[in-house]
Amino acid sequence: MPTWEYKVVSLSAASEHEEVLNSLGLNRWELISVATELSELRAYLKRERVHPATANETTGALPIDTSQSQFPASTIGDHITLRVPAYSDPAIDGWVDTGLDLGEDCTGISISTDGTVQESSGKIVSTEGSADHMALNSAVGLQLPAGCLVAKVGEQGTVEPVYDSGFLALEEKGRIYLAVNDESYENNEGEFTVSITVL
Repeated sequence: MPTWEYKVVSLSAASEHEEVLNSLGLNRWELISVATELSELRAYLKRERVHPATANETTGALPIDTSQSQFPASTIGDHITLRVPAYSDPAIDGWVDTGLDLGEDCTGISISTDGTVQESSGKIVSTEGSADHMALNSAVGLQLPAGCLVAKVGEQGTVEPVYDSGFLALEEKGRIYLAVNDESYENNEGEFTVSITVL
C-alpha cells in the first residue's frame, strides 16, 4: 500500500499560481484542492513517498538519495500519514523515516495516532504500551512500556515517548523518526497509523 506525504502551499503571495503549481508538479506533487482559509489562498497537494527499498523496474521509480542534504527542512504545515509496524526492531531494522525535517522555525509536531498492536508478552496495547511490562531496547535507550510508540529527531536525537495524540514539542532540529519500543519482536503483530503535521 502506498504511503502519501502532504503539503500545504500558500498561493496568496505568488503572482503566477500556474507557475508555482507546475513547479511542484515537476517534483511529483499532485494537486488535491484549492481553498481560501482566513483570507489566504492555499493549495493542498500530495505525492507518493518513494523509499529506496521499494523502488523497482516494474514501477520505473528510481532509488532516491535519503541523505540529509537531499531533504530541505520541512515547512510549517507539511503533513504525512504512515504506518509504524510493531514487529520491526529499530536496533536491527532501523527506525521508520518520516521524511519530515524540523527546521529552525518549527516548534514541534502535531501527531495523531490510531490502531493497536500486540507486544512481546502477547498483550494488545495502544500507543501508550503495556502498563505492566517495561522493556529496554538498545536503539531506544530508555526503559519504556512495551509496545509504546516513540519518536526522535535526528539519528542521535533524544527519544520521546508518544503516549497520546496531540502536540509534541521538539527542541532538536532534523529528521523525525518513529519506532515501537520492545525487547523482543518475534511475537509482535500489527502496526500504528501515525499522522504528523509540522508546527
